[in-house]
Amino acid sequence: MNEIPAQAVGITVRRALESDLDGIMLIERAVFEHEAWPDEAMRRDITSPHCFYVVGEIEATGQIVGYAGLQCPASSDDGDIQTIAVSEAARGKGIGKALMLDLLKEARRLHAAELFLEVRADNPAAQKLYLNLGFEHIDTRKRYYQPDDVDAWVMRLQFAKTSVGREPIVLGIETSCDETGVGIVRGNTLLANIISSSMDEHARFGGVVPEIAARAHLEAIKPTLDQALAKANLS
Repeated sequence: MNEIPAQAVGITVRRALESDLDGIMLIERAVFEHEAWPDEAMRRDITSPHCFYVVGEIEATGQIVGYAGLQCPASSDDGDIQTIAVSEAARGKGIGKALMLDLLKEARRLHAAELFLEVRADNPAAQKLYLNLGFEHIDTRKRYYQPDDVDAWVMRLQFAKTSVGREPIVLGIETSCDETGVGIVRGNTLLANIISSSMDEHARFGGVVPEIAARAHLEAIKPTLDQALAKANLS
């Protein structure tokens, strides 16, 4: 039987929000039981700038019936499928595949070279989905899932080299006179340009005072760097 596309059964896949946590955790606890993540761990991932979580919801009611998460920092060539689950009543409708395709699309956008995931050795349906999406079984972690003593398949998806094309990321720091500046560039694209000025501290002296400037740079460099990294979505 051909798989029914998620869209054909009135399911929308969208970016997960912190407000979706309760709906996500209902499925998390039902599917994974004693292996379920704590609420706060899931919240951290959903809101992390280095993660991309999506949910599948019923268009008519807004009920969440599936979710999936990707960790793929923009500064890394690798990514990990953190989790994926579909409620038991909604399985067999292509929702898992739709969620995975959204994660793969985001990984390509971030120029990931390869993705990894773990899946239970006793879950052939999930293994089939990942194999059909291009993942390969590269290793087995013995008795990884406890307390069930179930092995984990380690799977990897390598994107075509033509889709990677990662450009170098350059961090520039300038501490001249009365300005502390941090710039971040990927290739020819400016990702962040943050400047902190100490002009007001020098104004009463009628010009830049080296000792005041040095102290101002020391105080400004960490918050200026943090602000630039946050704007560029890097760590």
